Amino acid sequence: AFVDKVKTILAPTVAVAKQSGAIDKTVEKIEQLTPEIEQLAPQIEAKLPIVEAEVQQAVSTPNVQLQVGEGGTMLKEAIGHVMKLPGNQRVSAFSGYIDQIMKGSTNEWRSSSAIAFKDGHTAFIGATRTAIFDKNGEFQVIDKTELTDLMKKFGELK
Repeated sequence: AFVDKVKTILAPTVAVAKQSGAIDKTVEKIEQLTPEIEQLAPQIEAKLPIVEAEVQQAVSTPNVQLQVGEGGTMLKEAIGHVMKLPGNQRVSAFSGYIDQIMKGSTNEWRSSSAIAFKDGHTAFIGATRTAIFDKNGEFQVIDKTELTDLMKKFGELK
């Protein structure tokens, strides 16, 4: 399947190149590489899920720089950006924004890193509130709580 896709993509280029004679060496190289591509196709196809996961991670990484300011204000801005994303990208993006807030806030704003629970919830414990995402990326904020209280509610940590 992969090799067929490659051949389909390259077919017009190869046909034009053969007719014009302008890039015979390129065509020769493509033809020489075809058996090698066919041989590597299973390995490439096996790596596709890894590549897709890395692309997904890159897409969910915050590409918006928050306005530097008071931590709570930056947090509200971050939540606005995060809630525009698909649910499966929110935790990763929020984590990136948390890093921006901790580095850029004008006050001593702090949060834990993502704390993942086996039931799919993820929590970020702050000084006064805790942000919680469920497994679908739905978001809620609760008053400050301790990790042990969260474990009673959501179960064991991953």
